[in-house]
Amino acid sequence: MATAVCRVRVPETIDSGFQVLIAQLGQLGASLVNPGNSKITSWTDEGEQVEIDPAAIAEGVSSLRLKNVQLWMATDQDVFMSWSIENGDAEFSFYLDGLDADVAKQFVSVLVDVVLCKYRTQYGESVALAIVFE
Repeated sequence: MATAVCRVRVPETIDSGFQVLIAQLGQLGASLVNPGNSKITSWTDEGEQVEIDPAAIAEGVSSLRLKNVQLWMATDQDVFMSWSIENGDAEFSFYLDGLDADVAKQFVSVLVDVVLCKYRTQYGESVALAIVFE
């Protein structure tokens, strides 16, 4: 079965875009902290899960040394979030396969709100948000 991935482009620096999205998704209940073990986690290119020091997140995101994190809605519902810089803008990918359909719909709705309410006039003629099945 294909994985639904929501991609959103934010016309900000990578660290500013990260902060905006984390704040908005936090209003829905998404957290960097796993409610089951109180850890913040990321994945290496080799597929190894690693714990992240909360004090190192901002610098890790801005330097692109940190490329992804897990966001948690509950102990049994999480989203893999990754980012890159594409054509000068921050692009974030959210892998929705760790969420049930209703929560995924709410999650994407928050991202739609960010695109339409916060950055609508800054996109010009380009793709701001897409759901892709990989």
